[in-house]
Amino acid sequence: MVELWKFRQRMQREGESITEYITALQRDAKYCGFGEYLQKGLRNQLVFGLRNQRIRTRLIEERELTFDKAKQIALSMEASGEGAEVLNRRYEVNLAERKKSQPRRDATAATTTKRLRVSGSLVKFEVDSGSPVSLINSSDKTKYFTDLPLKPTSIELRSYCGSKIKVFGVVETEVMYKGQKNKLHLLVVDAKRHPLLGREWIRALQLDWNAIMDSSVTSVDRINLRTTLPIAIKELVEEFTTVFDDSIGKIEGVQATLHLKPGSKPVFLKSRSIPFSIRDTVEREIHKMVESGILVKVNRSEWATPIVPVMKSANKIRLCGDFKLTVNKSLLVDEHPLPTINEMFSNMAGGEKFTKLDLAQAYLQMMVRPQDQTMLTLNTHLGLYQPTRLMYGVASAPAIFQREISQILHGIPGVSVFLDDVKITGPNDEVHLNRLREVLRRFHEHNMRVNVAKCEFLTDSIEYCGYIIDRRGIHKMPKKVDAIQKMPRPENREQVRAFLGLVNYYDTIRLDQCL
Repeated sequence: MVELWKFRQRMQREGESITEYITALQRDAKYCGFGEYLQKGLRNQLVFGLRNQRIRTRLIEERELTFDKAKQIALSMEASGEGAEVLNRRYEVNLAERKKSQPRRDATAATTTKRLRVSGSLVKFEVDSGSPVSLINSSDKTKYFTDLPLKPTSIELRSYCGSKIKVFGVVETEVMYKGQKNKLHLLVVDAKRHPLLGREWIRALQLDWNAIMDSSVTSVDRINLRTTLPIAIKELVEEFTTVFDDSIGKIEGVQATLHLKPGSKPVFLKSRSIPFSIRDTVEREIHKMVESGILVKVNRSEWATPIVPVMKSANKIRLCGDFKLTVNKSLLVDEHPLPTINEMFSNMAGGEKFTKLDLAQAYLQMMVRPQDQTMLTLNTHLGLYQPTRLMYGVASAPAIFQREISQILHGIPGVSVFLDDVKITGPNDEVHLNRLREVLRRFHEHNMRVNVAKCEFLTDSIEYCGYIIDRRGIHKMPKKVDAIQKMPRPENREQVRAFLGLVNYYDTIRLDQCL
């Protein structure tokens, strides 16, 4: 009982590493007589005794946590935290330099951008709820408001770091916004930064504070981060804001081309009835795609393919076409190999952490050559709609998309591309972030978008095609192996086919381990 009491009181001490703490627990547990309870007892005391709240919370959230798994996660997070401190210090230095020209901000501040018509000029402002005033630098004043007189002012400004900002004066502007016309003051300062819209203008223009707050945090706060690196990632998100925008991208300089077999004839099929339970959702999606320029209403077409609504999470829907009955029969399908499992894993070898980017509505970001768009015409209960983008269900779509995305990201080491799924890794955090920045730069250059809600940044491991990839290599996912091991014995031809399909999908799992 004395040894057990001592074991239960053993907490991680200040300055003691997790490795040292684990060693101490294993040593003390020898005298507690745990027997078969040993692994569970060590796991519990490791979790409860850790000083780091972040690591302890992560372990508590982990399902089916074993002692070995707890050690692995805790040591990995401890190591990533040490690397993060270096990056965070470097970021703080850069941040201090950048903010020397910024006015003092409140502790709770949100930023986004807005276009406004000011004294006849269209000016893009950074909306900053932490700044009490609106300002512009002298170069932009000359650019936009040459004729506006510069008036003296007694206002003094200080930056976020406390340094004084030189104020040249103030101009009186006429601001137009949603039918409003306001006479507002704009300070002209000695600073190398974009025009800033502060609280004075926000109140006068009656901007929606909730919309400002939502737009300022959406790109960052929804990101799945479990280390102390969100500052470094936040910097990248702010640098490439358009890539994380909620709009649908349109890949610049790339068009999908569809080729028909000689002698092919158009096929026109009638629309199919849509269940009343989802009809409103389908119609909203059609109207949304029309507004986004993805679909164009047409009155006639030689080709017509019925739509297939695919329900997604959160009551969302994806509109596909049943092209196997129409254009797919006549297509000369593009040939471009999708990467094999081994090829993708080889690109991830030697990585310490892993980032996964999900291209938002991937195919819909790629334009289709205008003369080929009529082949993809969709027949709906609302009439005919001609897509301008590559549609799900087209036989050539995977090869075309894989080829173009691979070309866009060609030459970046540690990057693996499988259709809309882009994975990035590196031997250390600095290299990893540089590679991630280059990927985002190319996405920005081509006007592409990623779905930030499905992205993961700098995680210790990622799941892919039935495997877990981490710094130690590739491991089969236990739940995938269990699905094969516990699958009922096939009793007819269809069940045999289903079993073989499941096994062949994970083609590197040895059958003797699964049966």
